[in-house]
Amino acid sequence: MNQVFFSWFEALDGFAADLGLSYDDLTYCLYNEILSRKIPSVKTLENRKKDFVAFLSHGQIGIVSGKQVNKFKKLCSEKNIGNSLAGSIAFSGFSKGRVRIISQPKDLDNFKKGEVLVASMTTPSMVMAMKKASAFVTDEGGITCHAAILAREMKKPCVIGTKNATRLLKNGDFVEVDADKGIVRIIKK
Repeated sequence: MNQVFFSWFEALDGFAADLGLSYDDLTYCLYNEILSRKIPSVKTLENRKKDFVAFLSHGQIGIVSGKQVNKFKKLCSEKNIGNSLAGSIAFSGFSKGRVRIISQPKDLDNFKKGEVLVASMTTPSMVMAMKKASAFVTDEGGITCHAAILAREMKKPCVIGTKNATRLLKNGDFVEVDADKGIVRIIKK
């Protein structure tokens, strides 16, 4: 990656200068803005540097920045997400249970058999709770992450990479984990 970066940096830095931009400013431009040479204003670029959200809609990449970021985040807040979230399937299966969020070691002390273990990511210290769990749901991870490997070993439904399960779900929520589809539905809050 370093070789690629250093190989392209000089070319991109020169291209940015041709457009009247710094290299840093160029990194906050969209591909189509650069190609069409319709570079956003200095103010827009400064807003993007402070905070921005990139999104894909109808096959087009868009960016919101400045005051629009909070409006965008509000649209995507838990009240507007509905009662389900999606992720990747680590091990298929179906389970229902109460949510138990594990964010620190002391959370493991109260874990009960049949609960759905929800964590940003799992660690070896969680194995005893994972044995009691009916399913696992994580914010992060890929097919070779800790939760995915143990789900396959233990043959327990597992949905990984939901991005925000620990934020949207609350302890005690009754959920169904449909790891055949990669969906977690809140049945009762």
